[in-house]
Amino acid sequence: MIYKVEVNMEELTPLLRESKVGIYSKPTTFIFIQADDPDDACQEAIKKIGINILKEKNNSITQDIAAMLHDYVRVVKIRSIKHA
Repeated sequence: MIYKVEVNMEELTPLLRESKVGIYSKPTTFIFIQADDPDDACQEAIKKIGINILKEKNNSITQDIAAMLHDYVRVVKIRSIKHA
């Protein structure tokens, strides 16, 4: 199933700005994830955010941010889009 995951990133965006990371500059983002259930979709969405941050800029600061994403982001809403 494909899920649309809405993630609140208000606490994360200032850290990204300080680190000169341009991705995820808004306080909310949407991630589309293929997963078996909503719990997996939430975990995979947060993991995908970390991967995307490191793709844009990979240094010790962004690695620390990516490792601690669960402290900075929160899943607000999840909706199933369609069966895969």
